[in-house]
Amino acid sequence: MKTLDVCGLSCPEPVVRTQAALRALAAGDSLAVLADTATARDNILRTATQAGCLVRADTDGEAFRIVLTKA
Repeated sequence: MKTLDVCGLSCPEPVVRTQAALRALAAGDSLAVLADTATARDNILRTATQAGCLVRADTDGEAFRIVLTKA
């Protein structure tokens, strides 16, 4: 599983980078995204859900860990 760290980035950069990483994945592959704000987490979850990905979000200390699986 690949990991993408978008901590410290301002909107819309976390979503833009997540979208680019998802395009590079094959169907069935997963991507873990690390984000440090609730806004980034929510925007990434919404974008991935709209793209048809399976999503799971957990809190990892001060950051959020979002696992996206491409459909």
